[in-house]
Amino acid sequence: MGSQRAKPDRWDLGRALVAAFGVLGAAQARAQAPTPVQAPVNAGAPASAPTTLAAAQAGGSAATAGGDVTQATSAAPAPAMAPSAPLAQDAGATPAAQTPAAQAPAAQAPAEQTPAEQTPAEGASGTPGAPSAAPQGTPAGAQSTDQPGAQNAAPQPGAPPPSAASALPLPAYRPGYRSVSEATLWCDALEIAAPEFVRRFDLATTRDGRATPALEIAAPGPLPPAERSTLLVIGALDGRSLVGAEAALAVARELAANARELRPDLCVIVAPFANVEALDVCRRDGRSEGRTLRPVDDDRDGALDEDGPDDVDDDGLILEMLVESPHGTWAFAEDPRWVVPAQPGAGRRFLRVREGRDDDGDGLYNEDGPGGVDLDRNFPVGRVGPWLDTSVGALPLSEPVARALAELTRTRRVFATLLLQGAHGGVATPGGIPAIESWSAADRSLYEHLGARFSQLTARELGPPSALRVARGVDAPGAALDWFAVSCGALALELAPWGAGVERAPASPTTPARFELRDPPGDERWRAQAEREWARWLDEQRDGMGYVAWRPVDLRDGRAVWVGGFEPWTVETPPATSVERALAGLPEFVRELCDGAPRLEFASTALTRSAGVVRVRATLRNLGALPTSLRASAASSLVEPLRVELVLGPEQRLLAGPAAVRLDPLAPGELSRELEWLVLAPAPATLALRARGGWCAALEREVRE
Repeated sequence: MGSQRAKPDRWDLGRALVAAFGVLGAAQARAQAPTPVQAPVNAGAPASAPTTLAAAQAGGSAATAGGDVTQATSAAPAPAMAPSAPLAQDAGATPAAQTPAAQAPAAQAPAEQTPAEQTPAEGASGTPGAPSAAPQGTPAGAQSTDQPGAQNAAPQPGAPPPSAASALPLPAYRPGYRSVSEATLWCDALEIAAPEFVRRFDLATTRDGRATPALEIAAPGPLPPAERSTLLVIGALDGRSLVGAEAALAVARELAANARELRPDLCVIVAPFANVEALDVCRRDGRSEGRTLRPVDDDRDGALDEDGPDDVDDDGLILEMLVESPHGTWAFAEDPRWVVPAQPGAGRRFLRVREGRDDDGDGLYNEDGPGGVDLDRNFPVGRVGPWLDTSVGALPLSEPVARALAELTRTRRVFATLLLQGAHGGVATPGGIPAIESWSAADRSLYEHLGARFSQLTARELGPPSALRVARGVDAPGAALDWFAVSCGALALELAPWGAGVERAPASPTTPARFELRDPPGDERWRAQAEREWARWLDEQRDGMGYVAWRPVDLRDGRAVWVGGFEPWTVETPPATSVERALAGLPEFVRELCDGAPRLEFASTALTRSAGVVRVRATLRNLGALPTSLRASAASSLVEPLRVELVLGPEQRLLAGPAAVRLDPLAPGELSRELEWLVLAPAPATLALRARGGWCAALEREVRE
């Protein structure tokens, strides 16, 4: 066990962390930065787009408070956001124009920096892979408690917060790329700056002993956070979307800055770097396979990770490779820079694999590379088993992070889970396999409305949300998104910060950022069309840079191959100069979802007497901007049906009516049918009505004669 540290020392460290990541770091960044990057083209939201759910429903005007990231404290609350209203429909609101550029911090990353040169965080040393300086012996996951073992403990409900007098300005957030170590220190600084609202804990510990940081954000209130309706935000569980991890940090900063405005019955948990192993690889290389570093025998030859990718042409990049084969499904297009799905009778056909050699001599290329398990598909829903795909894990929830997420959601009342990841640029709904896509159709109208709000707040021209398998172009059995919806009954959405149409030149023809592909997912034609969309983005935004045309390479084993494809820092992970645009509007969307969480009230109650019998009447209303639960349900779902119970005293007896009435999910603003009971009770009668179930916190109302 490590040595104990005195509390004053820890809070002295906290002040040093906040200074490093906050005011001093931001000032140094502004002083040293060259000419700021110009705001991306087409980055502003249209002036006619509603900026809050309240404006969307009522047609009023509203403007979200600006995003200066250096001054909010628990002692001085941030400006109040406009109140939210039901999400049920959009009206012709005309709010003040709000652009992502206006929400960005003053200090910008220099335009000429490459991702490897991008300053990862305020106060960082300037070395991309190195964490910020901290006193030796300080744990990365320091908690707001001095009890032994607290470093890996989740926050305890009702635990007294550290003294508010110790609160400091919130650490600044500047769009860029951080390492896991830097992100962990940033989360520590956020807790220390706002201890009344933020608690930092370790979600899980990986097999190699690395902590997965997480934050719990809640306003003070009578209910402990563990008993409140909870929004779960997960950054880059897929291990590929480094920008999704940054989006989660931006969301945490926005919520902490406005924590006083959060509802007292609501709690938010943010796990920004959910796949720490794969994300460190992604930050180093600009792309990742998304798998943990746990060795797996992918080709079942008794050896582990023996045949991975190689840089066969020594150009410093590992791209893709075409290997000629009669069984190949790809052929060169008329423009030899591109490949297209091979048609019947095609002369030369190619297999398409990652660049590399046949290191184990089995005739296959790169079939057993480093790692591991795909955390995003390690969940017990629609699994195909490790005998068909070893990346899903030997058993469901075999990985510590996946298991910790499952335990967390099954012990909380999680009303929504947001996975910030993906490169489709839009909103994906449950449906990693066709069966779950059909199951989720009952809530299609809800998904479409949320997709429209996402499009408005992010200033993206999007079509309706797609099922997960359609958005990704391939089936995803065992997907976390499907498990959160089916098993937990939560509103589950994948929000992709990045996509081919996120940056769109004004002069170009307007097409959805989640581009509509004519061919079914899993087909080579789908992939070819997607690549053309990315090529269009490269032409418009990067002068064609970022794609290497196919060229022949001799493997020195008697075979010649072709090497080419998209460079790192393009498709799955945007260049550092595009991060600000990718994050625009995401924190605002999450904030509106918090404000729109369902909330119950007894709209009317009445108690009338006739002789010794009293008649009790009541109606229930949903005051939130979201329904009380999904319409689709599953036998394994944790969400209880919405019920209203009549609680009787010792001398009271129910004569007519069920003791507990089950109700269908209530839409935003919907009033339930009138409920009625007959009770034999001496005068004067006092009874209680209790409503619970769905995504809502329990509600109790006393009714007196």
